[in-house]
Amino acid sequence: MRFAAHEIATFNWTLEQDVEMFSRWGMTAMAVVIRKLEACGAAKGVRLMRDAGIAASSISVAEFAPEETSQWPARRDALRRGLDLAAQVGAKRFVVLTGPAPKQSYEESAERFVEQVREIAPEAGKLGVCLALEPHSSVAVDAAFVYRLHDALDLADEIGSPWFAVNMEVAHCFQERGLYENIQKRIGKIVNVQCGDFRIGTRQSTDRVPLGDGCIPLERIFDALERAGYDGYCEIETIGPRIEAMGYEESMRRSLAYLAERRGWRPEGAGRR
Repeated sequence: MRFAAHEIATFNWTLEQDVEMFSRWGMTAMAVVIRKLEACGAAKGVRLMRDAGIAASSISVAEFAPEETSQWPARRDALRRGLDLAAQVGAKRFVVLTGPAPKQSYEESAERFVEQVREIAPEAGKLGVCLALEPHSSVAVDAAFVYRLHDALDLADEIGSPWFAVNMEVAHCFQERGLYENIQKRIGKIVNVQCGDFRIGTRQSTDRVPLGDGCIPLERIFDALERAGYDGYCEIETIGPRIEAMGYEESMRRSLAYLAERRGWRPEGAGRR
């Protein structure tokens, strides 16, 4: 499997710091966070990644606006900027959220979302970038109304565009009903995977631990993805107070040690470490 480091795993660092550390650990791909790329400057960020031999596994994140029609023009512009940045950095996946819709029914929200995706998807296609919908945590009603992988896959089926698919966030769906059947039968709609871990007793979705230190059956999920023929990246997405207390270097070291032991990951840039 191909693994990438997500910039969310170094939440308070700059893109410059991320590239330096990921390169030192021998990572050859990273998931780019738009706010970090814009803070660095797109041209500089692209140059830093190229010089370090690090590709962009994906770029994230932007929201649609399914509830308030007045918000759509601004959100549409943000999506277009994100697509342009994805093209500049060479990311083939643009991870997006639905946007909030607490006052509408799921069906009303989904109908508007489908309309908006169909408006943007052709622009994504021209740039060769696939929009990848991330089902978010159900506590994040300020960011999304789609919380289940199954529902996101249904939306991808309904939209029926090669430029719209699904980002599978393992920490949000690992106990979801029908998970392994969906992986087996609908793997063609899953174009990006984010993997985190957390411990039993955790009360917030963003209180993660290094891969292998928690309760999520990562190996079973990785095995299922491999059997289904998934050929995209799995992005290391560790975030939260435990990660901050531990430090980004130690968190990444432990996650990569787990992947090396259990999945055979090896640093491709060992000379840079």
